[in-house]
Amino acid sequence: MKHIEVIENEIKSLISENKDFIDNFKKFKNT
Repeated sequence: MKHIEVIENEIKSLISENKDFIDNFKKFKNT
């Protein structure tokens, strides 16, 4: 069970990093 939690956390952090990247990319395109 612990492994699943670790994997979920990894995925969550990856998704949040992607969100930040996409947000920054949109801001960059708008300027």
